Amino acid sequence: MDGKHRTWHIPARPEAVAEARRATRKALADWGCAHAIDDLMVVVSELVTNAIAHGEPPITLTLCLDLDHVHGTVIDHGPTLPRPVFTGDLTECGRGLPLVADLTRTLAWKRIPGGGKRVSFTYLLPEKQ
Repeated sequence: MDGKHRTWHIPARPEAVAEARRATRKALADWGCAHAIDDLMVVVSELVTNAIAHGEPPITLTLCLDLDHVHGTVIDHGPTLPRPVFTGDLTECGRGLPLVADLTRTLAWKRIPGGGKRVSFTYLLPEKQ
């Protein structure tokens, strides 16, 4: 693992979402990207939660810093692709992917050889203040 690329294996249990957030926070701080932590905590939380709730292990989270972007992927081995649901303001479920799409420059998913899926995003880093 080099200084600007991190991969974590995520256990398929709800408390792993908090572990993924802590790991993401540390990586961003190590990379001097603390100004992006709030947005990327939401992105990572939503995608890892979806992988745990709707996918199958093994699950991995990868983040890479590339100039002014953070690229990320969450891979799980479940058969179903994500399906964004556009819901009303009071709905408790289904708002995660549209929220991630709003926070990121790109959000995409595809099946991977051997089964499973890769959900990937690109986040444009805001200017440091």
